[in-house]
Amino acid sequence: MSSNALDKQALGRRLFAVRALLLDGTLAEIARTFREKDVQSLLLKGPAFARWLYEEPRRRAYLDIDLLVAPGSFDAAESALADLGFRSLPRLFAAHHTVWQRDGLLDVDVDLHHGVVGVGVPHEVAWPYLAKGAETIEVFGERLVVPGLPAMALTLGLQLLQDGGANAKHREDLRRALEKADFGVWQAAATLARELNAHEALGLGLRFVPGGREMADRLQLPAPASRRLLLWASRPPATAGGIERLVSTKGAVGKLRLLREKLAPSPEFMRWWFPPARRSRWGLAAGYAWRPIWLALKLPGGLRAWLKVARSAPGGSAAKRDRA
Repeated sequence: MSSNALDKQALGRRLFAVRALLLDGTLAEIARTFREKDVQSLLLKGPAFARWLYEEPRRRAYLDIDLLVAPGSFDAAESALADLGFRSLPRLFAAHHTVWQRDGLLDVDVDLHHGVVGVGVPHEVAWPYLAKGAETIEVFGERLVVPGLPAMALTLGLQLLQDGGANAKHREDLRRALEKADFGVWQAAATLARELNAHEALGLGLRFVPGGREMADRLQLPAPASRRLLLWASRPPATAGGIERLVSTKGAVGKLRLLREKLAPSPEFMRWWFPPARRSRWGLAAGYAWRPIWLALKLPGGLRAWLKVARSAPGGSAAKRDRA
């Protein structure tokens, strides 16, 4: 390996270390403010995963802060972040969290979760189960609440759904958890998943990594059957997810509202999505004119991907032909 490559690696490690220190300091600051405002939350990912799975926690780099907020505390949590100088970013495609950012030498992002991807019950039902057995860790002198090991294992399995198992860091986290946690932890995670109607999703997440399929089978977790999970597994274009949302939305009013949201999003979203819109009103107008054209160009690929999954899903046309 050349000296230039070694220098770049060393620089990369230093930058990760600096960002980790910045995020830990910010996390402690948020924890203090949340405590003052009586906001209940669980720290997901980041230091929670690093300290459980890695002998040297700094080896697991993390780029943002993920907090799952208790039902009824979300408004207070948003107010706390605003008091600390964070601003809300446009809501993109995530149905389970909002993103808050504070500018600085290194920007800091906070994902404020009001649900967990793959969980099939409302958050007010899920929260007591996810918070049961919670533990604490210390970061910069502040105590933070993290999920217990079964809930942590469940979260590890579910996080792979967001990118169809493509995220290398998430795969490594789950691989380590499968090695580190005994079968009793995974049994408890599977029981928790069944309580939260997340057992198919956990089975899918586990099957993305070596050894995970055997664990899923041992836990008697079913293979995914729903169209939504099969879409996640196939890593489709973003427009395929939009089609699924449209098909799944009940009622003409809901469908029209979703179409309007996709065709004419908020100005904040447009400024994120179409950079010229940040510079002038003309740029914003051009973005709104380009948006339906862009969607029309992307739609065929998304439709093909959605139809492929819909036909193979139980109840789809392919499944019906197989039963005929």
